[in-house]
Amino acid sequence: MKAQKNDIKCAWSNEAFELWYLLHFHNRTTAMSRDEYKKAIENGVNEKNENRKKFKYLKNALDTYSVLEKAGNQTQAIKWAESLEQSFSGNQFADYNPCTQVYKLVLELIGKSSKLNEKLIAKFNSGI
Repeated sequence: MKAQKNDIKCAWSNEAFELWYLLHFHNRTTAMSRDEYKKAIENGVNEKNENRKKFKYLKNALDTYSVLEKAGNQTQAIKWAESLEQSFSGNQFADYNPCTQVYKLVLELIGKSSKLNEKLIAKFNSGI
């Protein structure tokens, strides 16, 4: 609530950030524990990389983006994350499970956020 009042956007996930990773492989619509995410992500990657050595998920691995880029589907993850968010209402965000807003940050980073692009164009046109 404090962030909203100060126009600060948050990229949160419930129950864990790893939901964003998992959505690259599966449309997860029911809650799961943090421990279950690791196995589900490993299964998702290993299903796509049958001829490679078995992938083991490490929370702070430096190659996570490249693994997701090769084995997952970011466009589909964005669609599934949007759908999850739309399935909830109100502002009791802690109860939104599973749900992630990381896709909004990703859209901004890849230049596909219509809201951010409109703001930037307006600033550019106004000379700011």
